[in-house]
Amino acid sequence: RRRDYNRALPELARAHSADPASATVLNALGLCTVSLGFIAEGVELYRKAVALKADLVESWMNMGAALHQMAQIEEAEVAFRNMLAHDEPGNPSMQAYKTMA
Repeated sequence: RRRDYNRALPELARAHSADPASATVLNALGLCTVSLGFIAEGVELYRKAVALKADLVESWMNMGAALHQMAQIEEAEVAFRNMLAHDEPGNPSMQAYKTMA
């Protein structure tokens, strides 16, 4: 699985270079970066993503999970609260999280 992220990283970096204002690309880049073990760097990418698109619930969720991994529990809680605040009814990407909560 790690090899998939290693292959995806340069593609995502190119996508980000082509469209630096894409919050979706920043979120994907953050997910890939965190998956490769660079958690703090991934959190910064999630922060940039939500700065561009505050209602991108996936970035808030991913940021909360990454901050939790870093034992930054209070910051993780803020990210999760933002995720829930921006969530819309029926958002399929959030159903798994809600069933775990």
